[in-house]
Amino acid sequence: VKELQQQHGSVGGCGSRRRDNRYIYYLAIKPVHNNTPHMQVLRTSLNVMKQLVLQHGITHLGMPRLGCGLDRLEWAAVNKLIIA
Repeated sequence: VKELQQQHGSVGGCGSRRRDNRYIYYLAIKPVHNNTPHMQVLRTSLNVMKQLVLQHGITHLGMPRLGCGLDRLEWAAVNKLIIA
């Protein structure tokens, strides 16, 4: 947690940390854990993550259905953001 806090991330950003030969990305899509994320903030976080992925030379990426569980975002809309 301290490593991510030192990156001074904010909502709409993306923190990262390296673990072994992998990177883990943390999307900041809502200010408080029990808030609902907005699609524009998710789009911004994904764009920041995309830049980090390119910078780190990542060729494969796995992720869950972001915001589609308890946050109730529509997977079809989120999937379009991810693919774009």
